[in-house]
Amino acid sequence: MNPGDNTKVLIAKHPDADTWLSSAADLWQNGFNADAPATYTQAIHETVLELAGLDKAAKSRVDLLVAWKAREADSHWGSVSGRPFTGFRMTEGGADELGSMSYNQVQFHFRYSREPYKVHKNAGLNYFDPLDNLKGFIIHTSAKPTTADATGLNHPGPFYLAFNTSGQTKVHGTNGPKGYKNCTGSTCGAFKSLSASDDKYELLAKGIAMYNASPGSQSWPTILKNRPKGSCAPCEYSIDVRNSTDKFGLPYRQYIWKGGVEPDQIPVLGSDGNPETDENGSIKMQSNPKAGQDWCFAYGEREWMSSKIWEDVKNDAESTDAVGNYKTPIGRVNCQ
Repeated sequence: MNPGDNTKVLIAKHPDADTWLSSAADLWQNGFNADAPATYTQAIHETVLELAGLDKAAKSRVDLLVAWKAREADSHWGSVSGRPFTGFRMTEGGADELGSMSYNQVQFHFRYSREPYKVHKNAGLNYFDPLDNLKGFIIHTSAKPTTADATGLNHPGPFYLAFNTSGQTKVHGTNGPKGYKNCTGSTCGAFKSLSASDDKYELLAKGIAMYNASPGSQSWPTILKNRPKGSCAPCEYSIDVRNSTDKFGLPYRQYIWKGGVEPDQIPVLGSDGNPETDENGSIKMQSNPKAGQDWCFAYGEREWMSSKIWEDVKNDAESTDAVGNYKTPIGRVNCQ
């Protein structure tokens, strides 16, 4: 691309955009070299879509790449904060002073320095070229771990870690969710059982998060449970890329959690919804028809993005407050 042609810098506007994007996304399927093998293959992509309740052909990996670039950087030559596009000046990330370059936002010294990441050095790509820059994004996600030495630094790619090793596949544990639903707007699909550990949807969530920063070493729902919005920037980054309607647009995953077990007896409620009392001021009790059954509540990606906290949602769904007084549960859902 002629760097002086500053009217054609956005992926969506350039006539070669489709070629750039498909050529780059193909590297997830076929790999680039021994340093950056295949990772996020079409088979994995189709599994992710089906787990999200979509047809396996509903969205492409190019769609994901475009959505991701909408979050990272969707321009190559010089546009900053609404200023005019300017040829010969690359778009640079605003969160650092280390030269995060163009579409891939790989810091300058990871490619051009005396101690670059080996995967970028060995690839020999020109990150001033828009196609090579996009390819650099893919190899950054797919980099195979190496040994750092005098020839370069080690960079294990987040997609390599997520899909080519078992290290990111974490067990949900006995306190993990019972299952999940896929939710679009106010509509949620049918309950789906959850595997014992992170599935491909959750590995994609973690792989995208790790391009930004590490979200932690637990399973995806456990990370959301333990790290509220505001304490996990890579979690917000991942959910935005995958689930926001202006980006990849997957349904939000809503996890169904066991909150507790129904007691043998429950209060008799009056017409106002409050417990009735007898002549001694004691709460009238009655047999609970659901005694011994689990009760559940919902907390997942959408609730997390709404700044709700797992513990608060669970407490709202309890039938007693912190000191044991009866209250009306809020937010209980079917356990299946």
